[in-house]
Amino acid sequence: MSSLSIVIPVYNEEKVLEKNVKAYVRYLEKLKLDGILDDYEIILYENGSSDNTFEAAQMIASETNNIRAFNSAHRGLGYATRLGMCAAGMQYATVCAIDMGCDIGFIRKALRNIMLHPSYQVIIGSRNLPESKSSRPWFRTLLSKGYTALINLLYGTDFSDVGAARLYETSLAKRIFETTKADDAFIEVEVSMIIKNSSIRTMEIPISHNEMDVARHPAYFIGMIFSDAWRVFSNYSSLRRKSV
Repeated sequence: MSSLSIVIPVYNEEKVLEKNVKAYVRYLEKLKLDGILDDYEIILYENGSSDNTFEAAQMIASETNNIRAFNSAHRGLGYATRLGMCAAGMQYATVCAIDMGCDIGFIRKALRNIMLHPSYQVIIGSRNLPESKSSRPWFRTLLSKGYTALINLLYGTDFSDVGAARLYETSLAKRIFETTKADDAFIEVEVSMIIKNSSIRTMEIPISHNEMDVARHPAYFIGMIFSDAWRVFSNYSSLRRKSV
C-alpha cells in the first residue's frame, strides 16, 4: 500500500473550502478502507486571499489531523503549488483544485497504475485523450488544445494536455518543483518541459473534467493564452534546458 499528499492551492475560496475539503477527505478515507492507501495528508496553501480563506483553512486543519494549512501574502497559483509540493511528506504527491473540476477518481486510477508499474515515476491524467470525458465551454477546450499544440510544434514534444493532472513520486516532485520559477499557471509549462527534458518515465491515462461554470469573460482566457504563448517563445532557451 502507499501514502499520498494532496496539495490544494486556495485563493478566495472561503465559501466552498470546508464543503470541498470534506469531499476530498471522504474520498481518501474510502481509499483507505479499500486498502489502496495507508495514510494521506491534505496541504491547503492559501496565497494572498482578500477574504477569510486562511482562517477557514486553519479551522479545518485544527479539526482534522490529516490536514495542514499554510499561507503566504504572495499571490500566485504557481507559487502556492511549489511551496505546497515542497512541504509534502507522503510517498506520492498530486495537486488538486478546490473546485473539484477534475474527476477525483483520477487519484485511485493513478495510484493503482504507479504501484502496478513502478518503473513509471509520473502518472498523467489527460483531458484530451480519445477516452477522456470533458465538459467545458467550447472556447476553453479550443484554447487548451491550441496552446498544447503550439508547445508541441515549438519544442518537438508530444503532450496531449499541458495542464494535465499528475501524480508523482514525492521525492521526484520536490526536485521538479524546486526547479520551477513561475509564480502563476505558467508553472504547468515548466513542469511539462522538466519532465520531458529529464527523460522521466510517464504514463498517460484519460480523465473526466467538468468545468461548466466559468466566472470570467472569454476575453480573459484569450488574453491569458496570448500572454503565456509569448512567454513560451521568449523563454525558449531556458525551457529547453530545464531538467532535474
